[in-house]
Amino acid sequence: MMVIVASCNSEATTYTWKYEKSGGFIGVIDTLYEPSINWFETTDYFYPRGFNTAPTASFYGLDSSGTVGFHSVANYASAQPVGDSGCINVQTLTGNLTLTNDSCKYQHLDPNGANRTITLPATADAGKGFVIRNTALYNSGLLLFVGSYNIVANTEEVFVYNGVAWVSEYEYNVNIGKASANNYNVGIGIGYNSQNNYTYGVGIGSDASNNYTYGVGIGAYSSCNGNPYAVALGAKRKAKRRGEVSLLTDESSTSKSNYYIAHYIGETTDDSGDIIFLNAADYCDISANSAVMFKINAICKDATETNMAIWSDGSLGMTGIIYRQGTSAPVINPVAFAYGPDLAIGFVSNPTITIDAGASDNDLLITITGVAGTNLDWQVVVELIEITD
Repeated sequence: MMVIVASCNSEATTYTWKYEKSGGFIGVIDTLYEPSINWFETTDYFYPRGFNTAPTASFYGLDSSGTVGFHSVANYASAQPVGDSGCINVQTLTGNLTLTNDSCKYQHLDPNGANRTITLPATADAGKGFVIRNTALYNSGLLLFVGSYNIVANTEEVFVYNGVAWVSEYEYNVNIGKASANNYNVGIGIGYNSQNNYTYGVGIGSDASNNYTYGVGIGAYSSCNGNPYAVALGAKRKAKRRGEVSLLTDESSTSKSNYYIAHYIGETTDDSGDIIFLNAADYCDISANSAVMFKINAICKDATETNMAIWSDGSLGMTGIIYRQGTSAPVINPVAFAYGPDLAIGFVSNPTITIDAGASDNDLLITITGVAGTNLDWQVVVELIEITD
């Protein structure tokens, strides 16, 4: 226990206050004079604030320049409250706890055998925050209730007043690691310099960044490069296309040798040809200066499972190469060809799939042709094995 006895000269009369500190708790134990003074800690010093009536002479404590001793009333007014200085309150609770704007920012609280309710100040300055940790054993099942939030044992929550209400930072976003930032709108960034993982995006690993709109990057330097719904698994993996899974690399920073799985979704209502897109929304781009082997498997069916068909890449079925020399348009081999299904059930006339090179968008173009008078749902999965300069 630390006991500090300090004197203050107010209106030519000397008064004495006693301050005690035990187990990290900061607060007033005893006030021996009517003009109540609270003692607060900044770095290694203590200073008084909270006079019911402002002192008219000097006070003893820490002034705004960081000097401890007797100071003028003007310097007293510039002292900052402890709630802004980041002190820690370590406390074993015997009941519920109500925090004030002068409470320590960091609250390490032991529920002590029962669930407890922590009440935040009714209002605060915008940006005011508390970090509240439930220090109970992880398997104790004890909770801290903070508004509508439950803090489970051995975890913590960050609460920030946004000018209107208290919100939990961890409920929406996670930024863990030095320089981890800009992970927002239910975004998660974990690892050094993990940034710009947002809108339900996840980046885990050093420099795992730019995984957003449901994109996921796991591994150092993994990135979906902003492609929605894509997944990059492994160190230095880079997803290039919407909804794509990027799995293998040559471990270089340029990733010249790559392996991807692309996912096409579409539907047909008649026997006219319809282009099918990655996740029903985007083209399968082919990079400049690259050669890509593709292997395609596909399935379609109607709403009642009466008509259905499958295509496979076996025996060089829907398998080929598409390449771009420099920045020229892609070339495909074999040339555009309409593939019938390897197995069809129920159809009078069979649907087909045509594989071609899309010159206008530099992509692997897949056209599905259905059956007149029949609504068909399609799914096409393409393996891409790429070498690029």
